[in-house]
Amino acid sequence: MKYRRLAGTALAAATLFAGTTTAASASPAGSSDSASSSAAPASCRISVNVPYYSAGRVKGYGQVSCTATVYAIQLQVWVQRKSGGRFFNVGSPARGTRYYVTDVWGTASVGYAPGIYRTSGNAKVKFFA
Repeated sequence: MKYRRLAGTALAAATLFAGTTTAASASPAGSSDSASSSAAPASCRISVNVPYYSAGRVKGYGQVSCTATVYAIQLQVWVQRKSGGRFFNVGSPARGTRYYVTDVWGTASVGYAPGIYRTSGNAKVKFFA
């Protein structure tokens, strides 16, 4: 089977201290995270939301949406915490591959601690030949 591959990354950040959330960015990093061509009958977009606090955990939501059914979508979503000027993956990521779909989503999470967090997502899409 021939396929075209889309790889994209999106980021959204928030600072979480004592129940207060401030959004640093709520949109995907860059606008080139969609793919379309004459060989691909669909276009897809990856997006992530600002991390949020829920039930003692910091959670980050990510999604890939396509305009038509594709062969496969592989999505990975992480919550990242800033430490020493860099962001590191923390907690439980959301990962998975789904076949013959138009949308895939996932929620990563980590136990709450005061700090600066962001949601990071990465996706690969296999289009039909």
